[in-house]
Amino acid sequence: EETGGCRHCFDFRDCQFSLLQSSEDIVCPSCHSSFPLSSLCPDVILVDVLHTGCPRLPFSEIEEGETVGTGAFSVVKKGKCMDKIVAVKVLQITANAAELLKE
Repeated sequence: EETGGCRHCFDFRDCQFSLLQSSEDIVCPSCHSSFPLSSLCPDVILVDVLHTGCPRLPFSEIEEGETVGTGAFSVVKKGKCMDKIVAVKVLQITANAAELLKE
Protein backbone atom coordinates (compact mmCIF):
# COMPACT_ATOMS: atom_id res chain seq x y z
CA GLU A 1 0.00 0.00 0.00
CA GLU A 2 1.43 3.37 -0.96
CA THR A 3 0.93 6.47 1.13
CA GLY A 4 0.63 10.24 0.56
CA GLY A 5 3.18 12.78 -0.67
CA CYS A 6 5.70 11.14 -2.95
CA ARG A 7 3.70 7.98 -3.68
CA HIS A 8 6.17 6.32 -5.97
CA CYS A 9 9.00 6.33 -3.45
CA PHE A 10 7.97 4.32 -0.37
CA ASP A 11 5.13 2.33 1.12
CA PHE A 12 3.46 2.02 4.49
CA ARG A 13 6.16 -0.31 5.85
CA ASP A 14 8.82 2.30 5.08
CA CYS A 15 6.84 4.81 7.17
CA GLN A 16 6.54 2.33 10.02
CA PHE A 17 10.26 1.59 9.87
CA SER A 18 11.14 5.31 10.04
CA LEU A 19 8.79 5.74 12.98
CA LEU A 20 10.43 2.82 14.80
CA GLN A 21 13.75 4.59 14.37
CA SER A 22 12.27 7.65 16.15
CA SER A 23 12.35 9.73 12.99
CA GLU A 24 9.83 12.51 12.38
CA ASP A 25 10.49 12.48 8.63
CA ILE A 26 11.08 9.92 5.92
CA VAL A 27 13.51 10.48 3.06
CA CYS A 28 12.57 9.29 -0.39
CA PRO A 29 15.18 6.87 -1.75
CA SER A 30 14.46 8.05 -5.33
CA CYS A 31 14.28 11.83 -5.18
CA HIS A 32 15.90 12.33 -1.73
CA SER A 33 13.14 14.70 -0.62
CA SER A 34 12.12 14.63 3.03
CA PHE A 35 8.47 14.17 4.02
CA PRO A 36 6.95 14.52 7.52
CA LEU A 37 5.46 11.29 8.80
CA SER A 38 2.67 13.36 10.38
CA SER A 39 1.30 14.14 6.91
CA LEU A 40 2.02 10.76 5.29
CA CYS A 41 0.60 8.49 7.98
CA PRO A 42 -1.07 10.54 10.73
CA ASP A 43 -3.00 7.51 11.99
CA VAL A 44 0.21 5.58 12.64
CA ILE A 45 1.87 8.33 14.66
CA LEU A 46 -1.39 9.24 16.43
CA VAL A 47 -1.45 12.86 15.30
CA ASP A 48 -5.07 13.21 16.43
CA VAL A 49 -4.09 12.19 19.96
CA LEU A 50 -1.17 14.62 20.07
CA HIS A 51 -3.40 17.59 19.20
CA THR A 52 -6.40 16.91 21.45
CA GLY A 53 -5.29 19.17 24.25
CA CYS A 54 -4.67 16.19 26.51
CA PRO A 55 -1.73 16.83 28.79
CA ARG A 56 1.50 15.09 27.93
CA LEU A 57 3.59 13.78 30.76
CA PRO A 58 7.36 13.70 30.81
CA PHE A 59 8.78 10.21 31.27
CA SER A 60 10.29 11.38 34.57
CA GLU A 61 6.72 11.50 35.98
CA ILE A 62 6.24 7.76 35.39
CA GLU A 63 7.73 5.13 37.68
CA GLU A 64 8.23 1.79 35.97
CA GLY A 65 7.75 -1.34 38.04
CA GLU A 66 7.73 -5.05 37.38
CA THR A 67 7.04 -6.57 33.97
CA VAL A 68 3.52 -7.97 33.67
CA GLY A 69 3.57 -9.04 30.02
CA THR A 70 5.69 -9.21 26.89
CA GLY A 71 5.00 -9.27 23.19
CA ALA A 72 6.93 -9.28 19.94
CA PHE A 73 7.62 -5.53 19.99
CA SER A 74 6.87 -4.37 23.54
CA VAL A 75 6.86 -5.04 27.26
CA VAL A 76 4.02 -4.03 29.57
CA LYS A 77 5.06 -3.00 33.06
CA LYS A 78 3.19 -2.06 36.18
CA GLY A 79 3.84 1.58 36.87
CA LYS A 80 2.87 4.56 38.95
CA CYS A 81 1.96 8.03 37.74
CA MET A 82 0.55 10.86 39.83
CA ASP A 83 0.00 8.43 42.73
CA LYS A 84 -2.07 6.07 40.56
CA ILE A 85 -1.24 2.55 39.41
CA VAL A 86 -0.96 2.48 35.61
CA ALA A 87 0.15 0.15 32.83
CA VAL A 88 3.25 1.28 30.97
CA LYS A 89 3.83 -0.09 27.47
CA VAL A 90 7.47 0.10 26.45
CA LEU A 91 8.25 -0.45 22.77
CA GLN A 92 11.34 -2.54 22.12
CA ILE A 93 13.01 -1.71 18.86
CA THR A 94 15.56 -4.39 18.15
CA ALA A 95 17.46 -5.21 15.00
CA ASN A 96 15.23 -8.28 14.61
CA ALA A 97 12.05 -6.21 14.92
CA ALA A 98 13.29 -3.74 12.34
CA GLU A 99 14.18 -6.58 9.98
CA LEU A 100 10.72 -8.13 10.39
CA LEU A 101 9.10 -4.87 9.33
CA LYS A 102 11.27 -4.75 6.22
CA GLU A 103 10.06 -8.21 5.10
